[in-house]
Amino acid sequence: MREIITIQVGQCGNQIGHEFWKKISNEHKIDLDDNECNDKKSTFFYQSDSGRYIPRCVLIDLEPRVVNSLTESALFNHENIYLSNEGGGAGNNWAHGYSSGNKSKSTVLDIIQREAENSDSFESFLLFHSTAGGTGSGFGSLLLEELKDNFPKKNLSTYSIFPNQDEGSDVVVQPYNTVLTMERLIKHSNMSILMENGSLQRAMGESIMDRHSEKRMSSSFQESKIDESVKNNTPFLFSSFSHINTLIATVISESTSTLRFPTYLYSDHRSIINTLCPLPSLNFVIPSFTPFIVEDYFKISRKTSCLDVMSRLLMEKYRMIGTNGSIISSLNILSNVCPLEVQRGFIRVMERNSVNFVPWKIPGYHVVISGQNKKNICGLGLNNITGIASYFRKITNQYDKLRKKNAFIDIYRKFNEDLNIFDQARETVENAIQEYEKSELSSYINQ
Repeated sequence: MREIITIQVGQCGNQIGHEFWKKISNEHKIDLDDNECNDKKSTFFYQSDSGRYIPRCVLIDLEPRVVNSLTESALFNHENIYLSNEGGGAGNNWAHGYSSGNKSKSTVLDIIQREAENSDSFESFLLFHSTAGGTGSGFGSLLLEELKDNFPKKNLSTYSIFPNQDEGSDVVVQPYNTVLTMERLIKHSNMSILMENGSLQRAMGESIMDRHSEKRMSSSFQESKIDESVKNNTPFLFSSFSHINTLIATVISESTSTLRFPTYLYSDHRSIINTLCPLPSLNFVIPSFTPFIVEDYFKISRKTSCLDVMSRLLMEKYRMIGTNGSIISSLNILSNVCPLEVQRGFIRVMERNSVNFVPWKIPGYHVVISGQNKKNICGLGLNNITGIASYFRKITNQYDKLRKKNAFIDIYRKFNEDLNIFDQARETVENAIQEYEKSELSSYINQ
């Protein structure tokens, strides 16, 4: 069995991590007396001396509020929690988070090393964090560097939550934080699965609009907002953070389902990375998921087909970063479908000629059936897309506006006098953008 250790950093990382562990604990029947099922729960859990299943997980934060609320549960190993003695957080400052991580890295690495030594055949790290604030971005960046240095032969993947690029933010320095974090994702992560808050809201809104067209929702929901979106042909943004965190946890759960349940393909983390990231310089993946049911508001009124799911997973509006472009590689994980349905769906999708692939490699459209038993058909798409370059360009444009004026730079200088880190990060991100832009060309592989 190839074990995976997850590391949750900051408020966002710990909140989505908590939802993830709740979800897969339910899938593996962890809290039930009779939890015998045909699965590979030891990939993410180990069994304590008392027989209880404990997540292979490390929780890290610089302020205690979120983590303390999680420790009320008996799920986590309390020895795997690091909280700063200062307890004040990182103040949405990447440099503060990075500096705090540097001071405490020996303690945190001891926790991670102990967890790794308790594994029989440890394969990979998964890091949950956001890029906008201080702890998830700064402390998360420090961890990416240290994990790659201390565990160079282990896979390192991230689930990175990006801020909404189309609207203003309360965190005015988020472009700085994001670019500084992106440099570490580019250099140290084997694969980064990216989700943006605004696109998550839109993707969830699309699910609601789909159901709205089929059946009226419960009266408790504000249908007038949906009707207004339909009338004006504008996106409906669903802004419940608890449901958005559940959607993120669903993406993580589905993307690891082939590692946790028996399948013939993609049963180890390395095979997923190799499929989605054919070159180390192309290591960013955008997920899509359908159907996502907000159970408080809907009763399912129709039968979802395998073809429905496969078609929607290729649509921009279901992607958790809204961008178009050519597909470098796509891995689709489907549940509750039969191989014949998948074969028919694959043929129909290809016949429609609606998918653009990069010209320098064999079309990379892969489908696997999850070994997990589910009531309804659903699917997760993991897509490495050239269009991520245009999304990154939005981020660098916002960064450049701040950097040109040296706006708010003093709050970073308090923790690091060397401002060259800004220019180095900007250059690294620019190189990544150009790499994805070049990957559109048939001559890319020969350059």
